[in-house]
Amino acid sequence: MKTFCALPFYSQYIGVQSGGMCCAMVESNDYSSHDTDDYSDRWNDQKHQLMRQQLLRGERPKQCDVCFRKEDLGAISMRESSVGNLDVRSRLISFGKEDSVPPPSHLQLRLSGLCNLACVMCNSSFSSLWEKELSKMRPNQEWMETYHPVSKKGERSVDSIIDYVLRISDQLQGIYFTGGETSTCPHVKKILSQLIDLGRTDIKISVVSNLSSLSDDFYSLLDRFQQVRLHCSVDAYGSANEYIRWPMRWEKFDSNLRSIVSSKHYDIALDIAYQNLSLFSLFDLLEHYSDIKLDYFLQMVDIPPILSPHNLPQGVAERWLAAARSNRHSHILEPIINTLSSHSHETHIPVNQYLDPIDLKRGTDWKLTFPHMIV
Repeated sequence: MKTFCALPFYSQYIGVQSGGMCCAMVESNDYSSHDTDDYSDRWNDQKHQLMRQQLLRGERPKQCDVCFRKEDLGAISMRESSVGNLDVRSRLISFGKEDSVPPPSHLQLRLSGLCNLACVMCNSSFSSLWEKELSKMRPNQEWMETYHPVSKKGERSVDSIIDYVLRISDQLQGIYFTGGETSTCPHVKKILSQLIDLGRTDIKISVVSNLSSLSDDFYSLLDRFQQVRLHCSVDAYGSANEYIRWPMRWEKFDSNLRSIVSSKHYDIALDIAYQNLSLFSLFDLLEHYSDIKLDYFLQMVDIPPILSPHNLPQGVAERWLAAARSNRHSHILEPIINTLSSHSHETHIPVNQYLDPIDLKRGTDWKLTFPHMIV
């Protein structure tokens, strides 16, 4: 089925500003209720049941618009990434018989927005540094409402999330931690430590990290688990990445990544949030790490829309596509090639509207780093 998604049948997403739906994309549409911390009840509530029924009928649930919109634009969505990741046949059979599914076998957890980076495409809901930056920038109201609307979601109890994780730990197969920066989050460390005490080091642990530091206490906990997948957030090469993932230093990221590769047993993926700023730098990034065995996870930036790869001047898009198709890493770039090829690029919004106020505060200059975006 072209609309089927496996996530609602085995995976549950819980965050401090989110309420227990099947993935972060659903939460971004604010579909779940926030009136209870009983995540086990929510797993088979009416909203989940309806979503599963619609997916099995080949329909597009409204709360899944984020994924379907990306697919319509030619990008790979979280829905497509999840297909084939797990055999959900037994869960489908159970749902058909009982109109419910067994408790989740996988969790996606966002336990904190604590982060030492303020990536240009991020916001204060996911980065504590962005929150501090905004208080110093004092941007005008129109800029704030357009690019950094304040989340109205209330904070959930981290203790209730941790209690839930431990309560269902005997049936868990995998946990995916994201943030904020996971390596500095005390709640992530607490869960890892308690899973070790419970003897559940067989659970597959996946973490997203910006690799700004290699915290001994964090990685010593990860080392205790049999399967670890480290998602390293990087969006460009050199100075381009430093601008996008401010104030990260490229030399620090590169050194820490190579140290992890040489000393750990982890599966390692580069998580690339591709955007109009980073596209030409991706060639250098892929070439730089061509000597290392890595997986690549490409996700299109569509918020804020001004940084979307679809917001490229027509001539620039055509020039990048020609270079990408002839690049020796074109097989990795194929999702980006597909999405740019399916878009007309007839309308372009100058990025200075968004980036100039940021540059004024940070002392950076986007025009020096990304001259292809000057119009």
